[in-house]
Amino acid sequence: MPATLTQVLAAADWSRDDFNNWKRRIGFSTKMPETSPGVAQEFSRENALEVAYLAALSKTGFEPYICNLRVEQWLRDEKRGKLPGGWASNPQSVERSGLPLRNFAKADVGRLAVGLPNVQPTAPMPNASRNSKPATVLVLIDLAEITRRIDALFDQRRSK
Repeated sequence: MPATLTQVLAAADWSRDDFNNWKRRIGFSTKMPETSPGVAQEFSRENALEVAYLAALSKTGFEPYICNLRVEQWLRDEKRGKLPGGWASNPQSVERSGLPLRNFAKADVGRLAVGLPNVQPTAPMPNASRNSKPATVLVLIDLAEITRRIDALFDQRRSK
């Protein structure tokens, strides 16, 4: 059973203005439901995941095209059952490719130390270009929690 825009935005912690601005300026990769005055806009799980992933990523200051590319990859990974539990990235890195994290265990978080500004690695960072800078902001996104919230929304709708 589909969820409404209001429910999806609440689960994604995104405002209606943010959603409408994104829809108007950039657009979505999944086909969004048609709108009619006075009728609730109903979202599929895939629509809801895209909105929730975009909400999390867009708040971090990445350019919209980077957000779209990353979210399209996450949607493909999620569909194949290969979505990592989390994702981390240094927005100062030219590549902005990020680092998939199985979860937020100490071992995973320890791998992020090379991106922190007070840690000066003795060797060049792997896969970093000369234009990459040490992170002043390190972005961590809990993809598993976002997916869990959206799934809970759809599970709740099915049980009614």
